[in-house]
Amino acid sequence: MNLLVGSSSFEKFRRTNAVFVDKSHFIEEFINSGSIVEVILRPRRFSKSLNLSMLKSFFRLGTDPSLFEGLYIFERELKKRSIEKKKTFMEEYCGQYPVLHLDLKDVVGNTWEGALKKLWKAVRKMTKEHRYAYEQMRPGQNPYGFDIDDCPPPSEDFVQDSLSKLMALLHEYHKTQVIVLIDEYDTPLNNAHREGFYDQAIKFFYTFFSMALKDNDSLYKACIMGVAEIRGEGLMYCLNNVIINSYLNGRYSSCFGFTMEEIRHLGVNEGELNDVIHCLESMVCDLLAKEKKKFGNYWIDTDRSTSLQEYLRGHEQSTLLEIFTLLYDGDGLDICLDNTQVDYQDEWKTPEILTFL
Repeated sequence: MNLLVGSSSFEKFRRTNAVFVDKSHFIEEFINSGSIVEVILRPRRFSKSLNLSMLKSFFRLGTDPSLFEGLYIFERELKKRSIEKKKTFMEEYCGQYPVLHLDLKDVVGNTWEGALKKLWKAVRKMTKEHRYAYEQMRPGQNPYGFDIDDCPPPSEDFVQDSLSKLMALLHEYHKTQVIVLIDEYDTPLNNAHREGFYDQAIKFFYTFFSMALKDNDSLYKACIMGVAEIRGEGLMYCLNNVIINSYLNGRYSSCFGFTMEEIRHLGVNEGELNDVIHCLESMVCDLLAKEKKKFGNYWIDTDRSTSLQEYLRGHEQSTLLEIFTLLYDGDGLDICLDNTQVDYQDEWKTPEILTFL
């Protein structure tokens, strides 16, 4: 079994023949949804970035359709082709659109100026594969500074409308509307809340998203991914009739994480899985009880181990025993601790437990 760990590149999964749970029906659901802008919220490690990468690989101009051979979205087309004479889904959508993929996971900083610099870097990274467009549309010019190494960000206003400008440029060049994919939209705002410049950030991103995604003739569809809904200043409601697809409303429910059928297919023991779920539920209940069940911004810092570290403090050894008990299958327990930066000969403390997890 070829497991690819630590990558969210759909193409890399397919090129290396790694284990891949087929979620390609997400592509069809995304296209057939009634909303131009889809906002999808899921917890961390639910394959949000991998699914966005899959969308990009499917829609972008010049893509390789063979990446999807053997997957639902490809095989259903073979069946339809034999009974329908009209264009298939693959023929109509695969490789037909310019795609802008903006990843905001690294847009963090101790100051607003620092975060803005990281955003400019993310925008430039997104733009690299579309350099041909502005070089041919604006010969002899460098209107955006996207291809200059270590180029400092221009004015805040310029960065604010950079996404909408690039969408217009690609639309003009290709004569085709653009698909926009935005990953971890909430990371910059969570960071801003922690560091004390939230008001500046929310005001900026309200306009940033609105200019690109509201009433923009260059936009075909957009998919925005994150963990939690940012309600401040009506951020998501600056868009037209946007639907927030959280894990509570059921839409896209089978497109993220694993269904029980997929888990069984992967060979995971269902009983052991239920034990793990019970353990996690107990941890969550304990955390909420510790806070006296008060409402609070519990989603903040979920990208870090702060809450888990607080929970473990003073219970390191018992937690470790619980983990080993869950892993133990009766045939002995073989855990490789090579290539770690922790001295496991000593008594395990909170940092060591977190490293192991």
